[in-house]
Amino acid sequence: MNTLYWDRSTAAFAVRAMLEEAGEPYQIHRVDLEKNEHRTAEYLALNPGGYVPTLITGEGQVLTESAAILLTLADRHPDLELVPDIGDPARSILLRWLFYLTNNIQSTYKRFYYAWRFSTDPEDAPAIKAKATDDLIDRWGVVEAHLTGAGPYVLGDRYSAVDIYLLMLASWFDPPAVLFGRYPSIKRCFNLVASRPAIARAITAGGEEWMLAGLSEGSTP
Repeated sequence: MNTLYWDRSTAAFAVRAMLEEAGEPYQIHRVDLEKNEHRTAEYLALNPGGYVPTLITGEGQVLTESAAILLTLADRHPDLELVPDIGDPARSILLRWLFYLTNNIQSTYKRFYYAWRFSTDPEDAPAIKAKATDDLIDRWGVVEAHLTGAGPYVLGDRYSAVDIYLLMLASWFDPPAVLFGRYPSIKRCFNLVASRPAIARAITAGGEEWMLAGLSEGSTP
């Protein structure tokens, strides 16, 4: 049995969604960030960075970093074809875009949501957040251009693990309607992924229906 250390509105969603896609049994151990449970000695012994998620596999292996866990789980289930095999040119495309999302978009959200952490002067926070908003728009624009030319998914007609990550990060944009209104190809990909039964289960099980905010009611892919 897998144990997922999880909290709402974190990158743990991508791992939970992959567990649902793979049909792997798992239990949830909530790490309440508002109560600083990610800073307890018990949790830091598992994840020294104090980040969420952490996954303990049924074999007892401790895995951290959401994108790395996502790839690990996908590689354990080659029959699902959610990550191309080594040697398949599509694998390098998936890795390129997964790393782009983590390095250029996920990291920018930290400046947006936690602007005060990036300066010793609290008065700098509004400007830091404003610049993060501009950067997010620009960096999502690169994804939009790719999906417009190669979509509907990151790997064209092929759904893959990186699309789960895209859905998660797109849902973090505030307000989401701005992102989806500006970038229709991102919205289309988001809709396609959100309509999958495993993704719907992950959203509902975690009480994260807020992720669907900004999509037009009754919209179709």
